[in-house]
Amino acid sequence: MVPGTGQFEVSASVRVEETDLKATKRHASAFDNPEFGKTLQNMGCDTLMIVGLSASGCVLATYFGALDWDIRPYLVKGGVASANEEHVRLAEEICDTMTLDVLDNALSPPVR
Repeated sequence: MVPGTGQFEVSASVRVEETDLKATKRHASAFDNPEFGKTLQNMGCDTLMIVGLSASGCVLATYFGALDWDIRPYLVKGGVASANEEHVRLAEEICDTMTLDVLDNALSPPVR
């Protein structure tokens, strides 16, 4: 996938806000670019929700890279893919995970 091509673009089914942080990842771990970690820290980010391809490669590399920056990573259950489903199962087994329902509830304002 190359920036500027259709394959690279975010699916129309995903709501992206103008204020959302956007980063182009060129290595297995998003944290291989130290500017990524610095940007998250400067924003006060202490938690990272991870979705992506290559459960046994990029996803795990980014998960463990976040720990080096004192950022708490979670895999979004059902949001990680691989050509080998066993890799997804293993990644979800060894990493902290969160479902979209739990995440949605955590981000929703309290009901009064």
